[in-house]
Amino acid sequence: MPPLPVEVATADRTSIPIAISAVGSFQSPETATVAADVAGLIVSLDAPEGRLVAKGHVLARLDPSTSKASLQVTEARERNARAELERVKPLYEDGVVPRSTYDDAVAELEVAQGMLAESTTRVGKNEVRAPFAGVLSLKSAQLGEYVSSGDAIVQITKVQPLELVFGVPEGDAGKIRVGQTVEGHVGRCGEAFSGRIEAIDPSVEITTRTLQVQARVANDQGVLRPGMSARVRVVVGSLGDAILIPRPALIQQGTRYLVYAVDAAGTVSEHEVSPGEFLSDMVEIKKGLQGGETVIVAGHQKARPGSQVAPQPWTPVNNPLLNLGDQEGEDCL
Repeated sequence: MPPLPVEVATADRTSIPIAISAVGSFQSPETATVAADVAGLIVSLDAPEGRLVAKGHVLARLDPSTSKASLQVTEARERNARAELERVKPLYEDGVVPRSTYDDAVAELEVAQGMLAESTTRVGKNEVRAPFAGVLSLKSAQLGEYVSSGDAIVQITKVQPLELVFGVPEGDAGKIRVGQTVEGHVGRCGEAFSGRIEAIDPSVEITTRTLQVQARVANDQGVLRPGMSARVRVVVGSLGDAILIPRPALIQQGTRYLVYAVDAAGTVSEHEVSPGEFLSDMVEIKKGLQGGETVIVAGHQKARPGSQVAPQPWTPVNNPLLNLGDQEGEDCL
């Protein structure tokens, strides 16, 4: 009887990362409604929706005529008050006028200076500027419209960097640390990204039994947007010098786990093993193999200890994934 054809692979020793997989979404760290600080007529508007603008970009200009006229009035009042104080001071020092006259002149100058400072500030507020770099949306005002103080002009959303929020099962909560690296991609196999964990919720959510984690992700190219979903992978440790075999090579018989190995002569031997971490296409063997053995991956259903087989290399359907879990889409990570 010819030897039974089987497919085999080597029980390799390697170091593999241990990772936690999750699904999260991006959010902006800062969103603001930019409003007019003073009342006025909009004479210039540069706030197209969807445009990325720099911090300090002039979004709108208000008609400055009223505020400039007020500035001229307060400048004149300040000059007059200063001149009056300069006239009264030597008279007071010579005893010609009473102290009350001098005090009134000092008070008038202080009031005039305060009004001048306020008028100067109001002139500067005729320009409505972006408080930070971001993308514009929801324009609330139009060119030629009269706005009052506090009226919204446009909404701006910061998109660089972005915050990534995701939930970790409570069983893995103790493995998460601030500063750990986060890797992932948008959607099924979209734009890849990386970042670092910057905040961890102190409490597990009662309804979902998950711990909320927040990471900061760079968005230099601007391809990531708030609201996008993402598949996330956090490396939390590693298995050093681990023995890995393809998962189909592991045979379960009740509470026992077996592996069939093949020697150089093609003879099958049975090994009772203790599995460790189950990866997507691979499994760690903690006990029962030394590493380097040739194990049967396909065809072991008819093999028996001591039987002769004709080994052929096993061709996996997918490459092994070196991360925990078996969630759809992890082959993109």
